[in-house]
Amino acid sequence: METVDVIHRWQGGESGHGIARSMGLARNTVAAYVRAAEAVGVEADGAAPSETQIAALVGGRRPGPARARGIVAAATLHAHRERIGRWLGNDHLRLTRVQELLVHDGVTVSYTTLRRFVAQAGPGRAPRTTVRTVQAVEHRWGDTTVTQMTRPNHQAAAILRALSLSDLPRILRTQPAPASA
Repeated sequence: METVDVIHRWQGGESGHGIARSMGLARNTVAAYVRAAEAVGVEADGAAPSETQIAALVGGRRPGPARARGIVAAATLHAHRERIGRWLGNDHLRLTRVQELLVHDGVTVSYTTLRRFVAQAGPGRAPRTTVRTVQAVEHRWGDTTVTQMTRPNHQAAAILRALSLSDLPRILRTQPAPASA
């Protein structure tokens, strides 16, 4: 448990820079651990941290984003779904203004969470999904048949690709040019 090791070294009189260098941590990380220890009542020249203080230190600091924060915020936003939909749809307000109105009503969520909620839940509309259609395109030139899977808007590129794979360019190069009159 690196948090406890940092606190023990800090209580032993080692500097934050020295702790960071010897443990391979960033100085800001060491400083954050020390601030957290001071917040739960651990002193630099005091007794070793108790079990409850260690539990608070270890449980309070975890790398990465905070867990379950977005779930709670989404549940809070679901309660205001109709108003958010009205603000965005009928009143044509921007998302930043919707966030300000929510804060004014005591609902504090980050802009990113609100944007994600609107994109996923889409107040007043079904969630957006993307469906790509694919069709088989078959090209025949003489004895050569090329079947290729393509999206409808990419047919021209598929035809050119199939043409380049066929014998047609070779046939066109070997035929004599028409005689001019």
